[in-house]
Amino acid sequence: MKFPLPSLRHVSAGAAALALLGSAPALAQLDHDGALWEALFVQADLGKLDAELEGFRGWLDLHGRWRDDGEDLDTTIFRPGIGYTFAEKTTAWLGYA
Repeated sequence: MKFPLPSLRHVSAGAAALALLGSAPALAQLDHDGALWEALFVQADLGKLDAELEGFRGWLDLHGRWRDDGEDLDTTIFRPGIGYTFAEKTTAWLGYA
């Protein structure tokens, strides 16, 4: 079964109809809502805490995000990691990011 290809006139009319139907006026947001994002970044040489951990390092990214002008906690992000220093400028890390 063969289907005839639409003519350019039909395609143009369909495109114009979609453009007119899809062009609703933009609605402005009437309420101004502020948010607060806080972050804490920590890296530590764990060998300074305990000699048995010489070469190990730790990191922590902790984020709190509040909505409704900073009144309601919305999102908390916790990203820990541990690393090992092989040389003065070479550390391998494993963690959640």
